[in-house]
Parts: sequence; C-alpha cells; structure tokens
Amino acid sequence: MLAVKLLGALQAEVDGRELELGPPKQRALFAQLAVRRNQVVSRTELIDGVWGEDPPESVRGIIHTYVSKLRQTLAGDRKASARDSVLTSVGSGYRLALEPDNLDIWLFEHAFQQAGQARAANDVERAIAHWDEG
Repeated sequence: MLAVKLLGALQAEVDGRELELGPPKQRALFAQLAVRRNQVVSRTELIDGVWGEDPPESVRGIIHTYVSKLRQTLAGDRKASARDSVLTSVGSGYRLALEPDNLDIWLFEHAFQQAGQARAANDVERAIAHWDEG
C-alpha cells in the first residue's frame, strides 16, 4: 500500500519500503499528484507546477517519461496491472490513487479538525491529544 509524506522532505513508501522518486522535477510531479490525490491533474497543470512559464519544448515527452518511471517505482515487483492501478492516465491527465490516511497532510488536517471540535465541546484534554497527534 502506498503511503506519502509531504510535510518535510518528500517521501513515499510501498508496503513499508521507501521508494526512490527520482530527480527533482520528477519528484515535483509526484508531489503535485499526491497533493491532489484521487483527482485528475491535467498535463497543463503539471507543466505549470513543475516548469512554470518556461517549459522545455519536449515537456510532454518528459512528463510521459517521468510518469512511466514513477509507475515502475510504485509497482516494484508487482505486475503491470497493479502498477497501472496506482498511477493512471485519465484523458489528458493523471491520477494518483491514494487513501487519505496514507497521506501525512490529510492526517494532520484531520487531527487539527478533531482538535477544534473537541475544543468547541470544551473537552480540552481530547483537544490537546488531537493537537499532539497532528
């Protein structure tokens, strides 16, 4: 199962094994997909996010290469069908399948939200526990 950490240094693990996500721009592409987990991110959005206003002419080919390498990395020893189910092509974009509790940003936001609810209910101890968790 894929787990991603975006708070601090970017890290990804599959079944507890840390993955090598490649060069900086490939890592940036992966981070964009993780932040928008389970949503289609268009090639245009990826280009803007990774290269800004000055992408190379071969940028579409570079994206294809980065996605291909990320799929191989995410799959590890699993078959191609398992690899393709994690990072999929959808129309003119890509989607990274990632459960919310396998993304550190979601866990942080969830803990912070629960802390706020506990504080609103005057349950200070539970609020502190959730803030500590976050």
